[in-house]
Amino acid sequence: MTRYVRISFLALILSWIGVAQLPTGQITGIVTDSTGATVAGVDVEAQNIATGIVSKAATSASGDYTFPVLTPGKYTLVVRKAGFESITRTGIDLEVSQVARIDFTLKVGSTREMVEVKATTPLLDSATASLGQVIETRAVS
Repeated sequence: MTRYVRISFLALILSWIGVAQLPTGQITGIVTDSTGATVAGVDVEAQNIATGIVSKAATSASGDYTFPVLTPGKYTLVVRKAGFESITRTGIDLEVSQVARIDFTLKVGSTREMVEVKATTPLLDSATASLGQVIETRAVS
């Protein structure tokens, strides 16, 4: 191996180790229409309820979206696309190292209509086998 290949390989491994130790979570999913076809160019917003910080993403050509680095906490997701009803999903509880998969199905409608879905059950992390948990300050003390 040449020196540059070794350095590149070492940098790649160190970047994986650094990312794996971040106290963050991820939200990912796919957006389809009522026929099951994926929808590209959908605006997706994730708002942290505690901080008010809004992260924005758009679906790819295959209908996928990802928020790769989010602070753990409660989130609200809003999905918008012209010609479809907007969908709001609240009560998404994101834990440390969790990869939450939230899929949406858009219905054809006017842009003034809005559907709100409230999450009541904890999300299943089907994307990874890792477990994470937020520990409150009182529990640590």
